Amino acid sequence: MKIYLWIIGILLSIGIGVLIWMTFFQSEAPPPQGSGPLGFPVASSTTAGSGISSGQPTILITLRDGASSMEINDFLHNGTTVEDVQNPGNYYLAGNLGYCLKDGVCPTGAPTAHYKVTYSIKEHFFTIALTDEPLGVARLGAQQFLMQALGMSQQQLCDLNYYLGTTSYVNSIYAGKNLGFSFCPGATALP
Repeated sequence: MKIYLWIIGILLSIGIGVLIWMTFFQSEAPPPQGSGPLGFPVASSTTAGSGISSGQPTILITLRDGASSMEINDFLHNGTTVEDVQNPGNYYLAGNLGYCLKDGVCPTGAPTAHYKVTYSIKEHFFTIALTDEPLGVARLGAQQFLMQALGMSQQQLCDLNYYLGTTSYVNSIYAGKNLGFSFCPGATALP
């Protein structure tokens, strides 16, 4: 019985000590962030040095390393991006979905003839499909589109969790390879 009283006394002392430490010595917590539509955290300020327009709504996205996040323009609710209703959680930033709805509406993101850009919320992943030759020109267009839509620099774009490629229908030499953004380390040089 004495041993149980000792254990309870020690645990209570530790608990009181932690409570005192947290009350007086713990640094002030960062201000809470709100939660925007679809559960994305909404930041309360813009990131210095980014291409984010002041006053424009922003969201935080998870980067390639899976541990870091970055504040970017809210591309999901910009009036151009559309949800793929047949694949919930997937969004088309640019290009068409490839099907029409029963009411005759054919959802499409930003108009483009040379690439499609999609985003998966579940995987925090961008897919950039080059749909036309020359691939180098199509990639440049996609890069410019993403930098503007997301409010990111070239260096920041390299940190995205993404795949940039094409199909064998467009180009059998480069099909199935992650070609990368032209300015990122390890990118494939394209004609």
